[in-house]
Amino acid sequence: MINLKDITNTAKTALDIANELKNIELKEAILDLKEKMIELREENIALKEQLQEKQTYNMLFEKNAYWNLKEDGTKEGPFCVTCWDYNKIASRLIDGYWCGICSTKRGHK
Repeated sequence: MINLKDITNTAKTALDIANELKNIELKEAILDLKEKMIELREENIALKEQLQEKQTYNMLFEKNAYWNLKEDGTKEGPFCVTCWDYNKIASRLIDGYWCGICSTKRGHK
């Protein structure tokens, strides 16, 4: 999963270099890139919210994470506690403990 913070930090570093080189065209291109990244992030959040509205979850809090209890009794997850509690977004934890949306590092481990 793409980490927006890493991309933003890379763009900031490139912008700092462009400033040091006094390259106006490069600086403008990097600022345009950062603006497009923000637009993509906002679109991504909106799409995730739309998807979330179409799905129903029966969340169960267990082992420091949320699990979706399916109709057949199986559990799906783990999901991020922060994303679910604050935004009702079912963000699956990467490697069982790291959230790619809010960067929270906690989970069922």
